Amino acid sequence: MLKLNPCPLKPELHPLYLILNLEDWHEWKQWIVPFCQKGLSMIQLRGKKLSSRRFYQLALEIKSLTAPWNPIIIINDRIDIALLCNAHGVHLGRDDIPVPEARKILGSNCILGKTAKSLREIREAEEEGAHYLGIGSAFPSPTKPEALSLSPREIHNLAQKTSLPVYGIGGIRRQNFKLISHPSLFGVALSSGILKAPNPLEEFLWFYSRLSEKSPKE
Repeated sequence: MLKLNPCPLKPELHPLYLILNLEDWHEWKQWIVPFCQKGLSMIQLRGKKLSSRRFYQLALEIKSLTAPWNPIIIINDRIDIALLCNAHGVHLGRDDIPVPEARKILGSNCILGKTAKSLREIREAEEEGAHYLGIGSAFPSPTKPEALSLSPREIHNLAQKTSLPVYGIGGIRRQNFKLISHPSLFGVALSSGILKAPNPLEEFLWFYSRLSEKSPKE
């Protein structure tokens, strides 16, 4: 099978995982470079409502803007865009193609994340060879309002049943961070909790300082 741009060598994951909803790129654009300057090293690009052309253009723009810091770039769902822009990998939803099929296209170096909401889905992701899991939604999320909710306790219980790195996801912000923070989690995924804060850079630094203290889950 043709591989246009095999994924770069797989780097280490970071506990702070920033989800960029590209429909809000006009708001994110002013912050992405300051975030990288302050240590941001893992970004997911999500563009459910964008045309393929627009998604691809923005992915290239973001890769160019962040190139001096070389953060991990993960594309949500769109294996074709990940391949074309030479991203580090993809995050696959519950109804997306299986992890092994994505690996055939993107190559063995790619990072493959998977959404899971049950023990069965966790075991499936493990068997398929996923590198990390996103489990949620912990709280109501404007980024993904249709997402099935799981309580923080349910997320922690599921995370304790796998050796894969687990990110808590969904509506996480400073006010509820203590509820989701737990030794079973490798980290958290953040989006509107940073972007919609009065001072996004200050909010990023608040989360970064706390999450950088976490030891990777063993």
